Amino acid sequence: RIAQIDSAELAIQSLQLEKGRSSIVKTLYRRTGINARHTVLDGETEEPNSFRNFYSPRSDAQDLGPSTSQRLALYTERATALATEVSCGALAKSGFAESQITHLVTVSCTGFESPGFDLALFKTLRLSQTTRRTHIGFMGCQAALNGLRVAQSLALQGEIVLLVCVELCSLHFSYDDLPEQIVANSLFSDGAAALVIAAKETGAKVEDWESIGESGSYLIPNSSDAMSWSISDHGFRMTLSPNLPSLIERSLSDALTPWLTSQKLKVNDIGGWAIHPGGTRLLESAGRALKLSSAAIKPSRDVLQRHGNMSSPTIIFILDELRRNAMPFPWVMLAFGPGLVVQFALINRA
Repeated sequence: RIAQIDSAELAIQSLQLEKGRSSIVKTLYRRTGINARHTVLDGETEEPNSFRNFYSPRSDAQDLGPSTSQRLALYTERATALATEVSCGALAKSGFAESQITHLVTVSCTGFESPGFDLALFKTLRLSQTTRRTHIGFMGCQAALNGLRVAQSLALQGEIVLLVCVELCSLHFSYDDLPEQIVANSLFSDGAAALVIAAKETGAKVEDWESIGESGSYLIPNSSDAMSWSISDHGFRMTLSPNLPSLIERSLSDALTPWLTSQKLKVNDIGGWAIHPGGTRLLESAGRALKLSSAAIKPSRDVLQRHGNMSSPTIIFILDELRRNAMPFPWVMLAFGPGLVVQFALINRA
């Protein structure tokens, strides 16, 4: 765990910014609405994978930090442990044994390896050798909803599905001092989350579960440059256009309202909102577009404040927040991804 104020100092030192720009970076980090984030890198130690060694001060403007292969080596080393931890927690709450899982759906956009952490889970979780696998890669913050849609379809066919999202965004810290890269550095963090999805007929303890309803997707026209996620020689590069919040504010109601109408619902009927907080400005824009109260977006704001933007796992953290706060049903999950695509899903009491 690293406090946001310390994260700003780390960025300033790594990018070797002069005093004038340093104060701008501190202000930008403070305005994210994030108090702290988490990273798989070790703390203040002399270990090779520590903060100080990974985010070492660049020697000149051409020094862009660790290579992509070095970053992905760390992903390979650290992703499985997080995936195992959250999977064990989800299985324990579900009442299903590892041997009962018939399909594993994994989600990640921050690392590539084959065989990957999905196959590593066969050993750490003692999954059956006949368990089938589906991996959803490189779809960004919206990907948990794509994973949920796949898992729902499989569950309706009688499968017992373990859905696991793992993102190690801190490994892709950008040494480029362009404003959009500094913004990305200020927002993203590491996290993992897992869910078990199964039909009632499988013997699931449905009294403690939620039910996945209909889902939808909307591609905002002429928005392909608003959000991008690409591979460079020195990590993966996330670019967020400064116009993204205003684009979402203009387009979100047009995307969501017809879908809600098809479900015989209105915005005011929704008791809980799980809105992916790409950043505090984006979250506020979504709230204004849908005319939501500050209380409605508070669960998303609280997760952002405590954890930052963890990409795909974030929205599952917000679902847990809605559950712990006993928010009335129905709930709507809402996330954005490169395209620019808006993904949504309805959640009810089982």
